[in-house]
Amino acid sequence: MFSDLFIDTIREVVDLRDIKYIKIHHMEPDHSVSLPKLLKEYNLKTIVNDNPLVRNLITSFYGIEPRLKPIKDLEVLTVGGKRLQFIFVSWLHWPETMITYIRDMKVLLTCDVFGGFGISPTLYDEKQRHH
Repeated sequence: MFSDLFIDTIREVVDLRDIKYIKIHHMEPDHSVSLPKLLKEYNLKTIVNDNPLVRNLITSFYGIEPRLKPIKDLEVLTVGGKRLQFIFVSWLHWPETMITYIRDMKVLLTCDVFGGFGISPTLYDEKQRHH
C-alpha cells in the first residue's frame, strides 16, 4: 500500500517519533491518503489553515477526528529551529490550499500551485504558438 511505502521513505531520513506536526497544504486525496495511518500510529498534530472545511474533509474522507493546530493567514510558527510562514491561497488549486515559506532558508513550498499536466512537451506557454 502507498501509505506503507510513504512512511518507510520518511523513516529513511528521520525517526517518526521526532515528528510533531504534519502540514497539509491541501486535502486532495493523492496528497493526504497516508494521513490516517500517520495520525493513528504516531499521534501527530496536523497543521491546517483555520478554514472549517479542512476538518470536514478529513472526517468525510477518512472517518477520523484529527488533532488540529489551526493556523491563520501569514502566521509564523517556529518548528525545528526554522520559521515557517503560512500563506493562504484559497482556490488557487483547492478551496483550502495554502503554501509555506521557510523564512530562514528562503524556500517556498508551493503545494500544487505551479504544477501542470497535459500532452504538450513544454511546460511554459510562451513556447506555444498562439492564434
